[in-house]
Amino acid sequence: MALSWQRLQFLQRWSPTRHLSAAAGIALSILRSPSSFIAVFGSSIIVHLLTALAAWCAARAVGADLPLLYSLYLVSPVVLLTVIPISIAGWGVREGAMVVAFGYAGLAQSDGLIVSLLFGFGYLVLGIAGGLVWVLTSNGRDGVSPARVVN
Repeated sequence: MALSWQRLQFLQRWSPTRHLSAAAGIALSILRSPSSFIAVFGSSIIVHLLTALAAWCAARAVGADLPLLYSLYLVSPVVLLTVIPISIAGWGVREGAMVVAFGYAGLAQSDGLIVSLLFGFGYLVLGIAGGLVWVLTSNGRDGVSPARVVN
């Protein structure tokens, strides 16, 4: 349904719905192009695998007994829960979900909390680094400055 928003002309009147309509048009063009679809689908699978690998590395760093296969099964649902808009950047939700996931897997729940905190701090550091790179390199070169995106 959301992909058909591009065809509804009355949605072009308001800024938020205009942007949603444009996003729907881009998503539809990606879905219709096999090469674009394969690239986006492949990239998303790789991102999920790397996320599970990052959590497994965090577990190994603190000596938690988290097998790689468990990490592949447990981390993706936890990351999915963190996008629920009830906290800032998933803090608290991720920790609770990881503790529960570790408990269900028969692992130490305290290890789940530690892994989740390391995972969250890793995302925080990467986000700060990416934000700095964006602010320092994109000012005017491609026509999109950070100030324009926020407004």
